[in-house]
Amino acid sequence: MKYLHRLFIVVFLVGVSCGKTKSSQKTPQQSDSLKVESYQIKNTIAETLLPEARKAVEDWKEYQEVDKFLLRYYNTSVNEALNNAQELSVLAKQMKDSIRVPELTQPSVVARLNVLYNETLRLADMEQISAITPNEVKEEVFNILEIFSALNAKINTIYKSSALKASLGIDTVFPAQEEEIEIKEIKKEDSKFKKSIPPISKKIGKPEFKKLTRTRKRPVKKSN
Repeated sequence: MKYLHRLFIVVFLVGVSCGKTKSSQKTPQQSDSLKVESYQIKNTIAETLLPEARKAVEDWKEYQEVDKFLLRYYNTSVNEALNNAQELSVLAKQMKDSIRVPELTQPSVVARLNVLYNETLRLADMEQISAITPNEVKEEVFNILEIFSALNAKINTIYKSSALKASLGIDTVFPAQEEEIEIKEIKKEDSKFKKSIPPISKKIGKPEFKKLTRTRKRPVKKSN
């Protein structure tokens, strides 16, 4: 009887030990999964161009390149977002400097292009700051996509307004007073964008983020 009692105790202890081992084996996997998830950036596609607006900008290759390039930012990683930031800023500059559609040379559109370019530069600068956290990168990517969505919304509005005026037989050229209102509105919207974008933190970031490896670095210019 004593033998059976001891055997039961031994089996019980072995069972408890195995359970703890399995539990300890699952913990690192769960931790790694959470870590990988924290480095992922996922956003939903917002405003896209209407058919008439898309047709109007089909020959604006600089816009098309930015539009295509930004698709990768809707589902990417923090590392990839930073590694591609420099190229994105170059494309954004080329787009703002080459408006090929006369209807889109309005101050309201130009202002949005400038804001977009500034934010892509901001993301590119983050790649050089080792203390930047994943959340700060995610938020900046979100801001860039929001601004590009606002640009598309403005382009859509211009062509919807033009279509409406054409159907009513009204001159599609903006009167001076209407253009002045447009400028005031875009200034208000830009101030909202600036308030919603937090300053880059110089505080020490998460230790695991510092360990991320970068696959591409911005070339350093040598002084003569």
